[in-house]
Amino acid sequence: VKECCEKKAGGIIIISSGFAESGKKGKVLQDEIIKMVKKARVPLVGPNCLGIVRPSIKLNASFAPASPQKGEIAFLSQSGALIDSVIDRNLIENYGFSNLISYGNEADLEISDFLEWLKKDKETKVIALYIEGVKNGRRFMKIAKEVSRLKPILALKAGKTKRGAEAVTTHTASLAGIYETYSAVFKQTGIIETGTIEELFDVSKTLSWQPRCKNGLGIVTNGGGCGVLMADYCQ
Repeated sequence: VKECCEKKAGGIIIISSGFAESGKKGKVLQDEIIKMVKKARVPLVGPNCLGIVRPSIKLNASFAPASPQKGEIAFLSQSGALIDSVIDRNLIENYGFSNLISYGNEADLEISDFLEWLKKDKETKVIALYIEGVKNGRRFMKIAKEVSRLKPILALKAGKTKRGAEAVTTHTASLAGIYETYSAVFKQTGIIETGTIEELFDVSKTLSWQPRCKNGLGIVTNGGGCGVLMADYCQ
């Protein structure tokens, strides 16, 4: 990290663990790294993350053994292993991603930074989130509300229970917070909350293939006549 800062690298990704999530010594080490990158103005992803994958330019800056095909879904995840499993599933189910970003402990760059960037990314049509905790709640709410007006955001919140919240702390050093608070924030910012990883990507795929309903109402039917009648009734 010191050498990268001295060379003014464009960015740093730390995939290794053993930092704030591991205890006091790890927290001290992470704080030292934060000071270095902030002083040098070199953005840092991680530590304790999988890395970044952008299929359209064949970038795999991660330790994922394979890259997914190009698509229009961006997936932001605090869990690296979850991204790895999603890539495996993607290769079987045949849908693609614009970006896969594992941000881990959020020592420097955090979820709000990535959302702000994805807002402008022309390759991203839908944003899926796996969230354990959020560092700066007010900033997250502000940016999420802005982005969700332009692109659908879906979220899967982990650490809903007491035991789950305890596991979150040792996983990414995040504070899981009160689930009801997160659920309320999602509603206020226009984020679509999902209950499982399967639902997260089922809805993401649907929204990437079809535009959002302008008036907030959609019709799903297996018959053309039923669809026509429902359109009349809704009018």
